Amino acid sequence: MEKNENSNLININDFKDSKKQKNIEVENEKVRLYIFDNFKGILIFMVVFGHFLFDYSSLNPKSISRKIVVFIYSFHMQAFIFISGYFSTENSIKLINAIKLLILYYIFNFSFSLFLLYYSNFSINFLEPQNSYWYLLSLFTWRISIKFINNIQFIFIFSIIIALLEGYWDCFSNVLSIERTIAFFPYFIAGYKIQKKNIFIKFLMWKKGNIKYCLYIISFICISYCVCLFINENMISNAALLMKRYKINNSIKERFLLINISSIMILFFLLIIPNIKILFLSKFGKNSLYIFLFHRILTIITQKKLFIHQKFSNYIITYSFIFSLIILIIFGSDLVCNTLNDNLLTNMYVI
Repeated sequence: MEKNENSNLININDFKDSKKQKNIEVENEKVRLYIFDNFKGILIFMVVFGHFLFDYSSLNPKSISRKIVVFIYSFHMQAFIFISGYFSTENSIKLINAIKLLILYYIFNFSFSLFLLYYSNFSINFLEPQNSYWYLLSLFTWRISIKFINNIQFIFIFSIIIALLEGYWDCFSNVLSIERTIAFFPYFIAGYKIQKKNIFIKFLMWKKGNIKYCLYIISFICISYCVCLFINENMISNAALLMKRYKINNSIKERFLLINISSIMILFFLLIIPNIKILFLSKFGKNSLYIFLFHRILTIITQKKLFIHQKFSNYIITYSFIFSLIILIIFGSDLVCNTLNDNLLTNMYVI
């Protein structure tokens, strides 16, 4: 994903007993946390798969594809933001490095806007991010602001309260990605603070207890199932899933519920994902940036050219799954990653 693969490496001295760490690769006195590569590999697949299904599922609210979309959107971006917060180091939050995010945002958001204008006569407002590229703009804001607010007492709790209340204010909109920057900020803060306090290293040691491990897995499966079932039964809206302003079918109750669901799911996946290098999955996670940057055009073309036909409706999920894998294999390959690293400003942790 990056030019410098040590971006998600940690100092081996952080571990109490390095001899017991059988699932960690040691390189130059540092260790790689493959748990995050594996988690990102799962998440980036969900991003692509969800984008293939999103439009179709919105038109068919009782379909299986809608349930899949609700499940994915209930936590996938929150988890990515948490991971980005965790790997936002002192170097990455410097203004000169954060500006590189704006460069990436300008290149891809502008290109994608022109594509939409040509392909679907879409009305363009260059102050509003197009589709997925809001994340680059929001990440820029989070990184330049975190060093100023990190030491504020109870800032995490305040960020959750503000995230819940901002849906009532019309002044927060998609312009410059303001509404989602505020709504998702708690996850970034959580990841950043956990990294600062070395809490995750203790978590890796703690989760090795088998009985405790099994009990928590069972608990989180039950809780996640019940909560996700509740969401599907109440037909949660796209506005709620995308953290947009509250409307009649999108209230603070849904947002509060989503915050709880996403928190549970993030912890659940961190409990069950192994900290070992897994073929393809780890690679897709490591190279997830390029999958994220390039996949959106392909999903839109596929939806317009293929999924719009009713005769394919019964195979939407199958086609979306296959196309998602193809995109991951192509744009998640080391060949594409190494080639683009030489031509793009990607020597920073983005996604």
